[in-house]
Amino acid sequence: MISRDLRQALVGAIRHSNFSRYEVAGRLSELLGREVSKYVLDRWLAESAEESRIPAEAVAPLCQILSTIEPLTILARSLQCVVLEPAQAREMQILKLRIQRQEIDRQLQALEGEVK
Repeated sequence: MISRDLRQALVGAIRHSNFSRYEVAGRLSELLGREVSKYVLDRWLAESAEESRIPAEAVAPLCQILSTIEPLTILARSLQCVVLEPAQAREMQILKLRIQRQEIDRQLQALEGEVK
């Protein structure tokens, strides 16, 4: 279940971070521009509080605060997509450009062959 996996990923990220839940709630409040208390954060992350879900607008800031893309990866996986780290995205862009260059080189050779 996506909600459960998202909660577990965020709980694990907080556990492995250097931040308390109070600090995470404070930073999240700053990024969202509205108050998010530790109590609200706890409700979002409690498995027993199924009716209290993490708002979509809180996911990206939480990823930023906790330096993780795992929550986004969980959401993307449900769409059969992937999330790339910036370095991976650059590598993919380089690969794409190399493939395009090979195709352009092939087309140039074909055209040059027609001119001869």
